[in-house]
Amino acid sequence: MELFDFVSNDVEITLNTLNDQSLIADEKRLYKRLKERSEIINYPLNLSLFESYSRLPFYTNSEWSVKNDAVHFNIPLLKNEFELLQEVMISFKPWRKGPFAINSLLIDSEWQCQMKWDRLKKCIPTLENKRVLDLGCGNGYFMFRMLEHNPELVLGLDPTTPFYLQFQFFEKLTPLNQLHFLPFGWGELDAFESQFDVVFCMGVLYHHKDPVHLLKEIKTVLRPGGKVVLETIVYPTQEKFVFEPKGKYAGMRNIYKLPSPSQLIEWADCAGLKHDLSSDVLMTTIKEQRPTEWSTPVSLLQQLDKEDNLKTKEGHVAPHRIISVFRV
Repeated sequence: MELFDFVSNDVEITLNTLNDQSLIADEKRLYKRLKERSEIINYPLNLSLFESYSRLPFYTNSEWSVKNDAVHFNIPLLKNEFELLQEVMISFKPWRKGPFAINSLLIDSEWQCQMKWDRLKKCIPTLENKRVLDLGCGNGYFMFRMLEHNPELVLGLDPTTPFYLQFQFFEKLTPLNQLHFLPFGWGELDAFESQFDVVFCMGVLYHHKDPVHLLKEIKTVLRPGGKVVLETIVYPTQEKFVFEPKGKYAGMRNIYKLPSPSQLIEWADCAGLKHDLSSDVLMTTIKEQRPTEWSTPVSLLQQLDKEDNLKTKEGHVAPHRIISVFRV
């Protein structure tokens, strides 16, 4: 089976499942958008990852849990099966989000996402029996952690095909009945009008030229009383301020606007969202984001000033992040 055909079939199955719960408002738009992205999905690197993925069988006699903050898959394997599994895992580098573990093998991801999750747990509203959306979900690490809080379901959206295939890899390891992943981005939110109780938007806002528009789009998918958990880079000042880096910021090209915390609240207010609470502003550390043998040799440390780690190598203030919760 070709990659795009595989993705199309998987999307159809997922949409059928979500339709049984009356969650999709505009299914036709999603199919149309998927066809428009066929060339991007069939990019040569993605085809190589899919070929590697296709070598694995499905494991049904297995289970997952969270152990030592890693999403851990316990799978009965013969020795030669484990070697194949390890080869596939290695082929999926870089692993940006995690950590994950399969039996005794740890996937030491670039981001130690359990550190962010520990901060999120102090802020997030109840997820029990709620419909949860993770917008820009990456490979799904946080979705697994959300599932610990007994939601009705968790849907992840992310248009990045390698992340989508990493999640499909997890689905081969064990059935994931309450977790769903669709390879779409924020531009398809209008297909989910008024469907979710809680929306997580983490590490996404600063990648958009019009952040207020994105917040307005997020608002449209919330049910009455719904909440947004927004985790983003901010500019650490008490004043209302927006920093717009020219060129790269910490080695990244697509960083458009970094608001101060008070400016972020004003943006949300313009989008029709009311502020509930915010965490402290914390600088991202090289303990939380660092190079590993499972990621790449370049990470946060390599993007900071060699003599002053409070600055990026471009001379800007180093990344600081905040968690803010807003409601309809």
